[in-house]
Amino acid sequence: MISRAHHPVSWPVSCLAAIFMSLAGTGLFAANALAQAGKALGSLENICLSEARRAEAQHGIPSGLLQSITRVEAGRKTVTGEFMPWAWTLNDAGKGLFFDSREAAMRHLEAAVAVPGHSVDVGCMQVNTKWHMEGFHNLSDMLDPVQNADYAAGFLLDLHESHRSWDDAVKHYHSSEPAKNVAYHGRVLAELERFLAGDDAAVPATEPADPAAGNLLPVEDDTELALI
Repeated sequence: MISRAHHPVSWPVSCLAAIFMSLAGTGLFAANALAQAGKALGSLENICLSEARRAEAQHGIPSGLLQSITRVEAGRKTVTGEFMPWAWTLNDAGKGLFFDSREAAMRHLEAAVAVPGHSVDVGCMQVNTKWHMEGFHNLSDMLDPVQNADYAAGFLLDLHESHRSWDDAVKHYHSSEPAKNVAYHGRVLAELERFLAGDDAAVPATEPADPAAGNLLPVEDDTELALI
């Protein structure tokens, strides 16, 4: 479990800050953020992006940051070739799973957490049941895209307050261990750059299985989705 203790550090210009500042001066930041946000609205496939965008604005998080995190955490390639996060994503025992409905995801989630000592990473922002269940009334609320995004936003803000940089907050959102969080930070950073530049391309993903084969669509095995 990560520590939320405050550790004062210096304030150099971070990787994320450099991206925000470089694009803000050109006007691309606002224009492309709005364009990308428009693409995020209006469909279940993009509900994670729309709720991440809302949570960014509501909680004062830099535009695009939560949206980039949800793409990395719960992203999959759609039938049109786009890379979008999926709300009914679980990571169970290190295996990422996409479900075709909220009900199917809930059935798996309830059965999994009924096993003593078992934990699952849940939803758009892959919130872990072991470490973060106390932030929700029940599992259904944890899977809900609105509450999932709001909790993740609050957690990221806590990390930013503790570590005093968005870069370190992103790293510790995933893990407190550098061996795990450095590569993760790089993926989020790359996704954020694409978002702010208006590029729809996204971090690489394994093609999902044929939906006709069942309601479980595996994501790449080496993707660590845990919010720990």
